[in-house]
Amino acid sequence: MTPMIPMIPTSTTIPLLDAMLADPARAQAPLGDGPARARTGVAVASFIDGLRCFDAGPTAMIARVEALAPEAQLFAWEGVGLAAEARGQIDVALAAAPTFAPLLLVGAGWADALRGRKIGAPRCAHVDRWSVLDGQGFCLGLLDRRAALLEFAPEPTVALAIDQGIGRSLYFVHGGTASAIERAIMDVPASRRGALWSGVGLASVITNGLNDTARADLRERGGADLQLGEHLAALLLARISTPPHEPPTGWAATVLDGSEPPIAVLRRGLDRG
Repeated sequence: MTPMIPMIPTSTTIPLLDAMLADPARAQAPLGDGPARARTGVAVASFIDGLRCFDAGPTAMIARVEALAPEAQLFAWEGVGLAAEARGQIDVALAAAPTFAPLLLVGAGWADALRGRKIGAPRCAHVDRWSVLDGQGFCLGLLDRRAALLEFAPEPTVALAIDQGIGRSLYFVHGGTASAIERAIMDVPASRRGALWSGVGLASVITNGLNDTARADLRERGGADLQLGEHLAALLLARISTPPHEPPTGWAATVLDGSEPPIAVLRRGLDRG
């Protein structure tokens, strides 16, 4: 029998999260204006929907997420992951919806960051800790981007994944505005910029909120690093698609297996051709 998740709809032990559940508009506050603002708003609203879906138990949880609009489901799974980790039930959520593990684990990273856990030291011991670290970075960047960009120096072993998450947050806080994102990234050491741009590229594909002109501007500024993020997004979408796509082969099959930061594997594989 599948274990049921406790019904705890009113308290997660994370004050900021409880405040967002009580007033969903509060979750929209960090979002900046720009060409992607409508889509980032949908993403955040869907994330909050996912928080609520979790309380229904594994079977009903899946049905509730699948009842959402297709463009909302990706972000809802991240919300499910946050709610699950906040209640100490991430393993139950992963067992119920293993296909969506990368998204659930991003949400688990949110829980770590909101609880003040050291960024770079996730509580969740899943093999794909890179997704958890991405979630930590995204949450840090969304809620305190000055600290994320100017005061935070990730340890080398986890920097790629955390900065990828921070890069994703930049897309949200600047509404997909390429010039503003570029200014923010240019303020950090050059060694971090590649992963930040890759995170921007990942977010731009997943949210799918830019017109052709805005997307071309972003690609021109982000260059090859942004394109890495776009490639990663395509692999992620293929993995979680219904019905599933043909699984990747060769080096591409290892991008999301948790053995290394996905961006590192992807960069090495593309360099080899």
